[in-house]
Amino acid sequence: MLLTSIPLLLSLIPTVSSASCNADICLRALKANTYYATDFCRSYTSATPPTPSPTIAPLFASPCASSPQRASSACTCVVPKQTGCVPTIRQDGELLKNTDFSLNDGGSQASSWELSVTKAANQPTAPEAHYDWRPYSNDKDWHLNLTFPATGVTPDTSLVTLKQDFQTLCSGSYRIYLSSVFYSNDSKSNCTITTGIEGYPASFYTYNFYSFSLDNQGGKLDHWNDFTLEGVPSAGTAATFSLKANCPSGSVVTLVEIDDVQLTYRFTS
Repeated sequence: MLLTSIPLLLSLIPTVSSASCNADICLRALKANTYYATDFCRSYTSATPPTPSPTIAPLFASPCASSPQRASSACTCVVPKQTGCVPTIRQDGELLKNTDFSLNDGGSQASSWELSVTKAANQPTAPEAHYDWRPYSNDKDWHLNLTFPATGVTPDTSLVTLKQDFQTLCSGSYRIYLSSVFYSNDSKSNCTITTGIEGYPASFYTYNFYSFSLDNQGGKLDHWNDFTLEGVPSAGTAATFSLKANCPSGSVVTLVEIDDVQLTYRFTS
């Protein structure tokens, strides 16, 4: 049986509710790929009648191919049916708009993001921040370009802040994904990027660029932070995502390119 036939079979079978979850090979396969299984399972466990997503190719679910009933039961165990607060999500569980800074959202990057620069009191020059098109190589895309000047004055606590309001925040599990590149002639530039949801300390995480330096010239950061929020009002609430970047070396010019930043809702805890 072709794996691509799994969603079709699942769409013909009612969601199975079970008092216990049998740890068979199908359930183990989904638990081993919870991040992807969430989208796969959510598409029909939360719908009436079940309606699988045609955009998911569940190659990881091959142990479930011989029994759609088993797959449906395993999904109910891995991803409980959504009740109560439901966030306002975009494609693939995304809560933010224009995550790649392209011109596909109202014709302007600024229509989604609020960009600001804060200069430290002891610094003569503030960082620069602007959206830029990168036409070279295979990376022909928009990105947020940050320049931290070489002032020679330390410490430098100047910040570039990127914010976006979104609807609706609920208790549950989330992932923040960040793709960024930095360039510096100093391996001790020690740049940091901190991401999170304002007012929720459990969501914040700081990425340290020093550990990603390559030959004292640059580094690539392609990482994510998974976290769970509890205690959000049962009806949900509006919230603000923020990203703060800082390169405090003070001795060399440091460039930071932020290619993509995403906030993804996974499932209710």
